[in-house]
Amino acid sequence: MGEAATGEDVYVNADSISRNREGLRFIYSIGEETIYAIAYCDSRTWYVSGYDEVYSPNSHATSDMIDYVCSQE
Repeated sequence: MGEAATGEDVYVNADSISRNREGLRFIYSIGEETIYAIAYCDSRTWYVSGYDEVYSPNSHATSDMIDYVCSQE
């Protein structure tokens, strides 16, 4: 996907994308960290349970990430 605002690489596990009642579940990594998330495509945001926060894109890479995940619907 490219580099996050932190300068670390962003990667989406394409095989992890699946629909559930909450949204699209997916797994991505930033640098060495693996993150489990749920995409809310209508608002272009995603929820990360480990941090209990909703994020929106703050770099080209995370913008591409949410666009890619939501295109898999």
